[in-house]
Amino acid sequence: MGGGKKFGVLLCAEDSDYIKKRYGGYFGVFVEMLAEEGETWDVFRVANGEFPDDDEIAEFDGFVITGSCNDAHGNDVWICRMKLWALRILVDYYHDRENSVFNALFVTFECCVHVERACLLFKILFWLNPKFYPTLVSLLKGKSRPRKKNPPLSVAAQLVDVTYDWTVPKPYSFPFALSVVCLLDQILSRALGGKTGRAVSGWDIGVTTIHLSSSLSKFFSSLEIPTTLPIIECHRDEVRELPPKAEVLAWSEKTGIEMFKYGNHMMGIQGHPEYTQDILFHLIDRLTQRGYIEDWYGDELKAKLEEVEPDKDAWKNLCTSFLKDRL
Repeated sequence: MGGGKKFGVLLCAEDSDYIKKRYGGYFGVFVEMLAEEGETWDVFRVANGEFPDDDEIAEFDGFVITGSCNDAHGNDVWICRMKLWALRILVDYYHDRENSVFNALFVTFECCVHVERACLLFKILFWLNPKFYPTLVSLLKGKSRPRKKNPPLSVAAQLVDVTYDWTVPKPYSFPFALSVVCLLDQILSRALGGKTGRAVSGWDIGVTTIHLSSSLSKFFSSLEIPTTLPIIECHRDEVRELPPKAEVLAWSEKTGIEMFKYGNHMMGIQGHPEYTQDILFHLIDRLTQRGYIEDWYGDELKAKLEEVEPDKDAWKNLCTSFLKDRL
């Protein structure tokens, strides 16, 4: 049924000993949910700096980007690189030349903390439109658009004319799908020009019922998905404002943007369709041990989990259909 397709999981979380022993790591959790006979699945531990090489991306039919305990609105080097990676896909696959995307990239300049990252960002901007080159040189050398002082950018400006390959890459020509959950739902939104931050309502932990928008119902009409779906959630950050062109697919009482899509090949999910009740119990224990939540609250959450379950079958159907272009 898999048809020899190839998919990648960009793993943004560290596996605990329990998850390794019980599930073979979070990679094993996603493979259990999404993989079908005849498919190949690879893992890239992006939180440790391991990303797919440019020349191997075209070998994949799609990627799944996992959640993480890191803040999506933070400026960790790997998070900045993750944003750039998502934009790289956007530029190559969608050939998007809109000013909204170009302007969104200026925000990313502020979190470049490494010369290599600054050069990569500069290169992505160049891919958007080679005619931007003079403007970009001026930008990096501080001659246009006010910005904070950023030494890596200054160094990058001196490197671009002598050490960097500015060949515009050949666009991908394959049906590409990018599906992200939790933290990366927020990072993808941020990379495309949206806004993220701490959730106004605080932690959302447990099984949450989300309401599907008319856009989602229409997009997934062939699947006969119900208008409400319970899903496991474990987050305290959220997408506050969607990037231009993105559509809200679902919302809940606590979170206004539970799902969104950008075009027909990028989708973000705030919740965790891959989680089991056992995994969430384990995470609640870790959160209480580390002082993120009180013991009494953890006990209360576990008690509530005994009363309701996520619709795992519906989520599996939805995610596999999107990822494998069956809509």
